[in-house]
Amino acid sequence: MNNERAEKVFPNFFSNLKLPEGAKLENINVYRLCIWGKIDREAFYGTYEVQIKGLTSNKSFNSNSDDPGDYSTSCYEKEKDIKRRKKTFSRHHPEVKVAYGITESSCGPCQRTKEREPNKKDSHVDWWIYENSNPQDYFKEVEL
Repeated sequence: MNNERAEKVFPNFFSNLKLPEGAKLENINVYRLCIWGKIDREAFYGTYEVQIKGLTSNKSFNSNSDDPGDYSTSCYEKEKDIKRRKKTFSRHHPEVKVAYGITESSCGPCQRTKEREPNKKDSHVDWWIYENSNPQDYFKEVEL
């Protein structure tokens, strides 16, 4: 994706984002953790976006990171991986919900993390969501 196109579709704070080679528009069936208890647009904010909008008290994030995963929305292909994350997050977010759907290609490119990090053992998927898209429309709550 060229820079001109990226400036039009990604939020302005993604200005330094360089998508990894191999990221592509692909529909992958995934689970997403919705820590605030709603399956809405905010539930699909990536790590960086959550930080700059002040939606978390976690101050350990490096805002100068060049890791493309820090700017993505995290999803998981396998149920066991999202169950593990749900257990961890439920300690601080008792209203957490799990949504299941697809990384709809019209909402942005994605990549299985292990494609660029061979030592990654879980089913994590990075999804770089376009600013004016509605990924929540492609997800439904599931009970796990």
